[in-house]
Parts: sequence; C-alpha cells; structure tokens
Amino acid sequence: MNEEKKIILRMLQEQKISMEEAEALLEAVEEAEEETGPAAAESSAADEGAGADRAEDRKSRGGWFGDDFLNLNDLGRKIGEGVQGIVKDLDFDRLKTDITGIVATIKDELKDVDFDGDLGAVMNRAFGKSKAEGERELTVQPEGFDTIQVDNTWGSITNSGSDDRFIHAVAKITAWGEDERAAAELLERVAIGTKSEGGLLTIRPEVGGEGKAGRFKADFTLTVPKDLAAILRTKSGDIGADGIEAKVDASSLSGNIVMARGGGPTVFRTKSGDVKGTSLSGDVTVSLLSGNVHLEDVEGGIECSTKSGNFFVRGRTGSVTVNLLSGDIEIEDRRGPLELRTKSGDIRLEDTDGPLDCKTMSGDIRCRTVRSESIAASTMSGDLRVGASVPMGGKVDLKTIDGDVELTIPADTSASIHAESKAGSVTTGFADLRNSIGGNGKRLDGVIGGGGAEIAVSVVSGDVKIDPAG
Repeated sequence: MNEEKKIILRMLQEQKISMEEAEALLEAVEEAEEETGPAAAESSAADEGAGADRAEDRKSRGGWFGDDFLNLNDLGRKIGEGVQGIVKDLDFDRLKTDITGIVATIKDELKDVDFDGDLGAVMNRAFGKSKAEGERELTVQPEGFDTIQVDNTWGSITNSGSDDRFIHAVAKITAWGEDERAAAELLERVAIGTKSEGGLLTIRPEVGGEGKAGRFKADFTLTVPKDLAAILRTKSGDIGADGIEAKVDASSLSGNIVMARGGGPTVFRTKSGDVKGTSLSGDVTVSLLSGNVHLEDVEGGIECSTKSGNFFVRGRTGSVTVNLLSGDIEIEDRRGPLELRTKSGDIRLEDTDGPLDCKTMSGDIRCRTVRSESIAASTMSGDLRVGASVPMGGKVDLKTIDGDVELTIPADTSASIHAESKAGSVTTGFADLRNSIGGNGKRLDGVIGGGGAEIAVSVVSGDVKIDPAG
C-alpha cells in the first residue's frame, strides 16, 4: 500500500473524513497510479470513461451535492498528487535532528529544576535556586484601635475573630536566593512591621538591613478581637475571614476570598478569583473582574458586579442587585427585591418573595414559585418559564424577541391578561380565556376571576402559553 492510501485510511480512522470522501480519494489515487504505469497511454481513455461513468452514477444517486455535483475524481487526484509531493519533499533525517536539538536545549534550560518537588519548585529559576522558610510572630493589644489593616504583597491572609482582647499575628515567610546562604540572609531581614494612625493599626511585612529586598512570600494568620473591623489586602493570594462582627473589607488582585460568620458589612474585591460567603449579617458588596460568586445565608442587601462569572445566592432576606457582563444568575429561597442583569447568561429563580426585575440579552429565564406584586422579565434571545403568584393589583410583564413564553399562575388568580405573538401562537389552559383568543391564534385579551392584577406577555418570534398551576 502506498503512502497516499495510508494517509487517507488514517484520516478515515480518525474520523477527519467520511466514508464517501475516503472512497473518492482512494479512487483518485488509484487512477493516478494507473496513469503513471507502463500502459497509461493505452488505458487513459478507458480510465476517463470509467471515471465519468462513476461520476454520472453518483450524480444520478444524488451525489454529494445534487445538481451542483462536484467532480471529486479531479479533486481527489489533485489532493493525492499534493500529498505525494509533500511526503516526497520531507527530509525526515533533518526533521529528526532539529527535534532532537530542541529537546536537548529544553533539558539544558530546565536541568536545575526539581520537577519531583511541589509545583513551586518550577518557579525557582525566577526567584533563585534556593529558598529558606521561617515564621515571625507579633502580639499587640489594640488600645485605641477600632480597625486593623493587613497590607501584603504576595501571600495569603487569614483573619479570625475571638473573645481575646489581643491581636496575634503569625507570618510564614518563604525567601528565595541564589544559594542557601543568600536565601537565609534574606529570611533574617524580613519582619512584621506595624504602623498606627488614628484608630487604624496597619500590619505588613518589611525588609530591613542593607542590600536588595529580594523575593519573598508572607502568609499571614491572625486572631483578633471579633469586634475589630478589618481591611485585608494582598496583591497575590487568598483571603479568609471568620467570626468578625465588624466591617470586613477584603481585596486581592489575584486570589479567592472566603468569609464566614460575619456580623457587619462585607466588601469583596478581586480582579481574578472566586468569592464565597456564608452566614453573613450585614450588607454585602462584591466587585470582580473574573470569578464566581457563591453566597448563602446572608441577612442584608447584596450588590454584585462582575465582568465574567456566575452568581449564586441562597437564603435569608434583603435586596439583591446583580450586574454581569457574562454569566448565569441563580437565586433560591430569598426574600426581598431582586434587580438582575446579565448580558449573556441564564437567570434562574426558585422560591423568591419580593419585586422582581430581571433582564438578559442572550439567555433563558426560569422562575419557580415566585411571589410578587411586580414581575418584569425580558430577554432578547431566549425562553421564559415563569411560575408565579400574583396578588390583586399586581403586575406581570414578560417579553422576549426570539423565544417562547410559558406562564403558570394559580387557578384562582384574578387578572386581566393581554398576550401577543407576532410570529407564533397563543394558547391557554384557562377555559374562560379560550374564547378571548383572536388574531388567527396570535393574540389573547381576556379576564379571569373578575380581574384585578395586570398580566402582559409580548413575543416577536415564538409561542405563548398561559396555564393554571397544578
């Protein structure tokens, strides 16, 4: 078997081409072989006739492109000739030599890296070949201070509240140097520095002595009085806080932020990382560039803005305002007003109580067990599935340009209903409304239960369905 056929069969095996395409290419290669054989001159006319017969046969059977049938014999012949030329021109010995040289260069560059160690060892060349580790401790009584601020450059911060009236800080320091001695010398120069100003105590790593600052990492673990407000900042690293009853403001350029059992307002800021908060009492503000948000058991208002990431909240009471550029929004078991926006993503709600205003440009909206006097939901491209209880005087406004709308309401609802689809149908399971459908099944204007609430549904391209629950 020649090289062209092997290539074609391998492409078929890897599902890069179909069986029909493989057949056509193999036939083209066979024809090319016959034309280059000793009897090519005598058989040329017969081969062309046979090829034409096969082409006509395929065309009569619909071929690949029907009336616009493409002569794959010619195409296959050209491909076969091209493949043959490429394989013939390849200098495999030279290629092998080049690859061997590249591998040798990579090995030489990485010869000092210990790949059997942890992943951090791979970075040693950027920081120095050796590292030294140690700890620094600090204990301070916060007399006259109501806020502690931790300013870190590289490393994590963990802040826990307690009944103790002292601030205990432990910093695990990792220092890098060209050799063990240089790393150890840098480690000795790193300390925990403090600065007080007004009611603010600032803690940060500092490098003393002479010489270059060098590269080091400081991971802070703090235990503080639980009523002490905290400002926690790091450029690269995770932040955690637990049991703080005062305000917590956490900011990381790159890292995750986790808060638990908070008793005051909470602020999350990170350029790249996820945010998680549980059992928080107080307003929560989240600002992300890229990352997911997961909040549970929050008693207080929530404001969230992120460019790329999903948002989830479950439980407790308070308003929720969300603005996403790209991501899904999901809310469960929440009491309070909801104002939800996402440019590209789905919105899913279950068991909510309070005014609802939600919009997505591209995505579906799913609402189950929504109790509200005011429901406004719209999407430019997506479906709406809403199950709601609407009291007397309530309003429901559902809109989509390209998608279907299904609205389910209690059978004893009292409301006037207007529903319309420009390019679809309007149907209902309410017997009292069936005679109110007109416009060739594209419009519904009617009243159930004597009226009271106002329900409006507008669709450009899609169907509308309004049914009683149960």
